[in-house]
Amino acid sequence: MVVLEKSELEVWPTEEVCPNCGFVGLELRHLVYDNGQPFELFILICQKCGSREVEFVDSVFKRPVKYKVLVTRGEDLSTLVYRSPTASISIPELGVEITPTSRTLPRVSTIEGFIDDIKGRVEALSLGKVRDASKLSSINLVLEGRMHVTFILSDDYGSSWIKPAPGTTVKKIE
Repeated sequence: MVVLEKSELEVWPTEEVCPNCGFVGLELRHLVYDNGQPFELFILICQKCGSREVEFVDSVFKRPVKYKVLVTRGEDLSTLVYRSPTASISIPELGVEITPTSRTLPRVSTIEGFIDDIKGRVEALSLGKVRDASKLSSINLVLEGRMHVTFILSDDYGSSWIKPAPGTTVKKIE
């Protein structure tokens, strides 16, 4: 471990595959920095092509949070969501659960943006399956504002947040 001022750096070889060039054996760098409010960076680096993936983690432990957004109208879809790398998303009415992985990156989007991504993944994986056609139909109804759903964001580390659109019902459970 190398100590740089108020930071610590650890470096490990991995068996990860580079998404750009396919090289196996990315290097993982873990940097902890404390400037009064500690944070961590995880950086995967390809030694062959130089590709980098960076994940920022807020090291201050906060209380777990859970947000429930009732999506009952088109305007609710414009609710702004910050999903930290440790947060999960579920939409029970659609049978959708998105859980974090070691490669989950932080993301800021609207509820509509998350649902669009879900739709794209279902389309990519469906290949004409009847049950997926039904799920796609339900997703389209939500995006058109004609089906009510509950968007649930849970974060055990409390780093995620939701900024509701005007008139949107959000319940924060801590």
